[in-house]
Amino acid sequence: MRDTVIDTICDAAEIDKDIIFISADLGAASLDRFRRDLPDQFIHAGISEQNMVDLASGLALSGKKVFLYAMAPFITARCYEQIKS
Repeated sequence: MRDTVIDTICDAAEIDKDIIFISADLGAASLDRFRRDLPDQFIHAGISEQNMVDLASGLALSGKKVFLYAMAPFITARCYEQIKS
């Protein structure tokens, strides 16, 4: 299912240059196509999910359509640390 979602977003991003994909995980093989074919629309944020969400917010405010990918526990819980701190 993960691969299908990423492939679908990649297909859409080939048409719409405002789509940006931000990932905290390079382990998914389905990300290879995105990195290779659309390097200007792919950002690897590293293991810094809270900063990834901050970056996505700024891009969205500037008109980009942003998709985030990370492991579920980290993309949810780590982001709360920005609010808590």
